[in-house]
Amino acid sequence: MKSKILVLGANGFIGKNLASYIAQNHYIDKHVFYFASKSEFAEPVQDINYLRFDFFEPLSLQTILAEVVPDYIINLAGTLDNNDINKCLALNAELSRRVLETIIDLKLEIKKVLFIGSAAEYGANSVIPLSENHELLPITPYGLSKVIQTQYFNYYTRKFKIPANIARTFNIIGRSMSDKLSIGSFIKQINNSKDEDVIFTGNLSSERDYLFINDVLDAFFKILFEGKAGQIYNVCSGSHIAMSKILDSLIKVSGKSITVNVKPELVKKDDIPVSCGDNNKLFKDTGWRQRYKIEEIYDNLL
Repeated sequence: MKSKILVLGANGFIGKNLASYIAQNHYIDKHVFYFASKSEFAEPVQDINYLRFDFFEPLSLQTILAEVVPDYIINLAGTLDNNDINKCLALNAELSRRVLETIIDLKLEIKKVLFIGSAAEYGANSVIPLSENHELLPITPYGLSKVIQTQYFNYYTRKFKIPANIARTFNIIGRSMSDKLSIGSFIKQINNSKDEDVIFTGNLSSERDYLFINDVLDAFFKILFEGKAGQIYNVCSGSHIAMSKILDSLIKVSGKSITVNVKPELVKKDDIPVSCGDNNKLFKDTGWRQRYKIEEIYDNLL
């Protein structure tokens, strides 16, 4: 019998890429997928079951879990909005707690729950590279909300023995990424530009650990099926690159003559100079390996 995988918050950047990924990698042949989202799915994929789900309605979550009775849950629901701390806490932390509470209330025999963490949890920690054991020093509402999710995760996995993992992602790059993120903004502006146009950016000297979305999804399924329950795994490349280099490469691939203008108002006051993760634990426990180097995927982004 095929196992059932419920994906919450499946209509965002990761969810949209996940839909095509599971079809291309034949996961649909082995599992039954249920994608749940508050908004309507614009481009449904054949053989995926789609459900409407109101994040802020407790009974909606209970109804979906009772109806699907999933073997696995992947919680992609969340927000990047650093301007609304209450929204961050509700979607990035409290929803995860409610998922765990609902599993307990319904006495579901879950094989694994996968939550998505973030490098923003490390925040001001300047260690390079960062391992899962390094101190969490968030400096944004988003980072704080993900740390609280981690605390819920630690509590429920210890006390109630719920089999779960956190995939602590660093910077994900791929099609359909939000233009609220720097690289997403670059892509949108380049796509909308003509020759001799100007695009506007914030600080370009920051260096980040970027990983292509397909490598991230590889890691998610490796963790889901092979990760040790109760563990947190960095999902990262283990190297860092300046945003200026990525922008230069994207402009070159576009074939357009574009001028870059750094606007002071777009420069973040609390910008971290360098962030880079250590993926040795992920490799050791699951055998995951990075397949795509960032230099190989620029054509795929525009």
